[in-house]
Amino acid sequence: MSPKKNDSFSKRTWRLFYPFWLSEHKYWAWGLSLSILGLVGVYVYLVLKLNYWSREFYNTFTDLNLQEFYRLLVVFAGLATMSIITFTIKNYLVHVLEIRWRRYMTHQFTQLWLRHHAYYGLQLNGDGTDNPDQRIQQDIHLFTTQTAGLFFAFFREFVLLIAFLGVLWVLSGEISFTLNGNEVVIHGYMCWAALLISIVGTFISVKVGRPLIRLDFQQEKREADFRYSLVRLRENVEGVALYEGEDREDAIFARRFRSIVRNYYRIIHRMLFVNFWTSGYGQVGAVIPALLAAPKIFGGVIKFGGFMQILGAYRYVQDALSFIVDNFPIIASWKATTQRLLSFAEQATIIRERQLSGESKIHVKRLASLQNVEISDLHVELPNGEILFDEFHCTFTKGKHTLIIGPSGTGKSTLFRTIAGIWPYGAGEIRVPKNDVLMFLPQKPYMPLGTLGEVLCYPNDYQQVPFEIFVDILKKVDLTPLIRRVDEVNDWARVLSLGEQQRVAIARSLIQKPGWLFLDEATSAMEEKAEAQLYKVLAEDLPRTTLVTIGHRSSLKKFHDHVIAVKRKLHVNTMEEPEILVLE
Repeated sequence: MSPKKNDSFSKRTWRLFYPFWLSEHKYWAWGLSLSILGLVGVYVYLVLKLNYWSREFYNTFTDLNLQEFYRLLVVFAGLATMSIITFTIKNYLVHVLEIRWRRYMTHQFTQLWLRHHAYYGLQLNGDGTDNPDQRIQQDIHLFTTQTAGLFFAFFREFVLLIAFLGVLWVLSGEISFTLNGNEVVIHGYMCWAALLISIVGTFISVKVGRPLIRLDFQQEKREADFRYSLVRLRENVEGVALYEGEDREDAIFARRFRSIVRNYYRIIHRMLFVNFWTSGYGQVGAVIPALLAAPKIFGGVIKFGGFMQILGAYRYVQDALSFIVDNFPIIASWKATTQRLLSFAEQATIIRERQLSGESKIHVKRLASLQNVEISDLHVELPNGEILFDEFHCTFTKGKHTLIIGPSGTGKSTLFRTIAGIWPYGAGEIRVPKNDVLMFLPQKPYMPLGTLGEVLCYPNDYQQVPFEIFVDILKKVDLTPLIRRVDEVNDWARVLSLGEQQRVAIARSLIQKPGWLFLDEATSAMEEKAEAQLYKVLAEDLPRTTLVTIGHRSSLKKFHDHVIAVKRKLHVNTMEEPEILVLE
């Protein structure tokens, strides 16, 4: 969905809504939707028949007609059974539609999140895209469920309104009174009464309940932030334990939960007014039709059965006209959910379109005729505008290994991110060989969920790698005990130490055999002897791979042909550009 400035909420929501009905699932979508609408029509027809049945049934009491009473009970059993069957099938089809729609939207949003490094860009800019995991898992579920529920409920009430408006108009007849000496006759007066009451009720409900939209939005955000802090502890249990940071974590939990409680109190205080109004509205709505119809039954115009039919018809008309009043809390929650999804989708789309349109000022070009990695006029900065590199020129020569050294914070890792094409802040051009695979190993390797074999082959399919390859490579990186665990599913980020994870990353590169291997302190958790052994393995097993390493140890120099020393000079009020020294 392409975001457009000044678009209304309804237009933005429409772009979120319609793709499912035009997708490859459109036959299912339309088939289910039309079937549900048809069943709603059947249900309304049965309700209409029951309304007429109620008149005849209650008249049997005033007529003392026992035979007719039993006959109508049989009729009721048939109508009720058909209503139950229709209602049950309709609800089943709605749930099928919801899960199919949710599956489609989940796939679309995960693709939007993953493609063109949108997940990385969203994390960097953070513009209204907090907790994307919750947007995909929870908000899509709420959006599909609430949208389907509200739409079909609205359609049902609309059809009921059309069906019973005529019934109520005929049954209520007319009422006359004298005003300023003139006789005033109002035809279908109960219809007008229902309309007037519902307009007033809807207006007050919107005024009273509007703040719930903002409060629901904030509540979901704060709940997600609290849940994220709990997940962070679960993922970093060792670090917290070593620092004995339990009290600090408890303080973080308490602070975030207090924000939940404060906002929740605002919600329940607002709901106090909403519930007071809707409850009062419901109570008054229950007695008004009796008051309006009382003159007819006391005047002998209609029997008790006709009175009950009028009450039923008025109730259906009033409920239809009061749809917003009765469903405002759900509507408020739906709108807050929709706004969160729209924010996520639009920000991810902006990042995607920026990548596809070439708006990024850092251009990474893949050229078939090129062998080296060439950097021209590179300007790199942090999101806050702090400059890391300016007018940086460099060529990494194929077959010549390069070591990059320098103090922390000088932008070495950011340079790798820029070469990888994921860093958006800056300008310049980077040219890389199109026919070579560039592989990047960060200091803390990513350990995906799954078997150890899947971890070793990530992101490729490990089923294509013979077991003998795993055996040979795990031995070379000194992870022999893990050979028997290749098919074991585990949380390997927890099971393995950082040094073992770095060995796994080296093993991953031995399996994939890239043309270029960029190592960002990828062996820093190992002792120098083990590090040296792994670099020897890389040299022997990957003779056609060019290494570019970020490291601090001088012992790494012997494994590289060139050294780039990055220096930064700090002054009291100014910061000079980084000084790049290339040492042959």
